[in-house]
Amino acid sequence: MAGSMAPLTDEELIGMLAEGDENALRILVERYSASIYRFSVRYTGDESLAEDVAQEVFFRLFLHAKKFTSGRSFRTWLFTIVRNVGIDLARPYSHRKSFSVRLGKDSVGEDFAPESIANGSPTQEERMTAQERQRMVIEMLQDLPEKQRAAIVLKYYEDMSTKEIAEVLGKSVSSVEALLARGKRNLAKSLKL
Repeated sequence: MAGSMAPLTDEELIGMLAEGDENALRILVERYSASIYRFSVRYTGDESLAEDVAQEVFFRLFLHAKKFTSGRSFRTWLFTIVRNVGIDLARPYSHRKSFSVRLGKDSVGEDFAPESIANGSPTQEERMTAQERQRMVIEMLQDLPEKQRAAIVLKYYEDMSTKEIAEVLGKSVSSVEALLARGKRNLAKSLKL
């Protein structure tokens, strides 16, 4: 066969997984693990908890693949699961407000390498400043009410539309717009402190 096949869609993969194809799960893990991890770090403020969230999400995806409804967006269904798992796993830790994202990691969790700083890349000082800024933003996100935090992270870090966020949160579009407006106001207040 001379031509290459088009990549399978998420919806095709979840259908294959529902039929027991574990290779479909592997592809979905490769496709979404970094995004789920980034969302979870920003949502929970805890790197090790974010790793647990990602593992649990894929476990639930494997168990509940048959529950996916055709015609629905796989991405919004997936992030509904991610948010619910984040809420479930964060409950035992709700008494602590400590921030545990380790410095020296980027948003995907890979170590910074000295080679990546050479030849026009940001200096180590610039990278440290960016890391500190990222750490502060994640800390401020943790002070937001849960639905505001979820809406802000989905909108500005996962680039979801207001309609997609509404589906993930189980809210109306106008409710999501209000959550985003309140979340931005609360973040702005935190910046002024």
